[in-house]
Amino acid sequence: ILLFSSVAAVFGNAGQSDYAMANEVLQQVASAEQARRPDCLVRCVAWGPWQGGMVTPALAAHFGRAGVPLIPPAQGAAACTAELDGAAGEARVVLTAGDGPAAADERLRAQVLVTSDTLPQLADHAPAGVPVLPVALVLNWFAGAAAAWLPTGGQLVLRDLRVYRKYDLPELEGVGHRLTVLGSRGAPGSPAGLEAELRGEEGPAHFRAVVDTGDGAPDRSSWDTPADLKPLDVAAPYHGGVLFHGPRFHALREVRGVSEHGAEATVAGLRSLGWPGGHGPLDPAAVDGALQLALLWGEKVLGTATLPMAVAECRVYRRGPVDDAVRCVVRGRKAHDTGARCDAALIGPGGSVLLELTGVELVSRPS
Repeated sequence: ILLFSSVAAVFGNAGQSDYAMANEVLQQVASAEQARRPDCLVRCVAWGPWQGGMVTPALAAHFGRAGVPLIPPAQGAAACTAELDGAAGEARVVLTAGDGPAAADERLRAQVLVTSDTLPQLADHAPAGVPVLPVALVLNWFAGAAAAWLPTGGQLVLRDLRVYRKYDLPELEGVGHRLTVLGSRGAPGSPAGLEAELRGEEGPAHFRAVVDTGDGAPDRSSWDTPADLKPLDVAAPYHGGVLFHGPRFHALREVRGVSEHGAEATVAGLRSLGWPGGHGPLDPAAVDGALQLALLWGEKVLGTATLPMAVAECRVYRRGPVDDAVRCVVRGRKAHDTGARCDAALIGPGGSVLLELTGVELVSRPS
């Protein structure tokens, strides 16, 4: 499958926001198709401007003044042919004019070994009997990559996290799983940021996000207690069938209530749950607790169990593990036929916002 996109989807272009968005959607479709068809070669080529075609002499002069070289037709055809001769894997490719062959793979890399020795708590994250990598842990790894690879200072910001396919961990108790976090420049809509993806030992990406830094202060008043909260219909949050989590993922300490407007609870951090290992920029146990509370809200508004499949933005105001337990608020935004959307925040002593998750997309969980 070969699709033609534009560098406008990667770098943007003044006056072309609609065109850039359409081409970025095309690239996302290509990534989804590659995940759905692992044995099929899928390429979505984000082309730079060519010599000829739609590039008129006047437009060519404009590109010249902007310092943007044009792709000679012969070189462009050769580059396209080379992509068709590649192997299935990364679907999205950027091709622009240059002085010679592309440099070797310059993407940043970090590896994680996942075993029962390094992350034993994952045995308690098994929605269908087999351990599955949780979104909260992936967010922590991506945030760690941002802290290591981007200039220091400022808030860590993760945007457009997508779950393309779940990552099962059948060898958790055995040889384990070696995962790779890749970072590359040219993140859509973030020239200074990186596009990060998580891959297994083979095959396409399972998770992808844009990692960046930012500034600004949170709006504390937006995290007031949601209206009309009612107690859960079950004695404990882990008894109702919505939450599949085992004891080492029992981050919800006290659920104060749930309504169509949201939910509120106290969530425990990794120290309280006894999670071993080094600590990253986030507290993945507390973040998972926030997502668990979102699932309880999802069941309230949809009447069925759900899973988190995307997060529009994760903004970290304070790095590191939480102190024992913190307040968590879920703010409902929208429910529709196939899922629901909400926001969540971890709130520390004195009302300080530690972390915000906005645009959490919940989809119905397969039976």
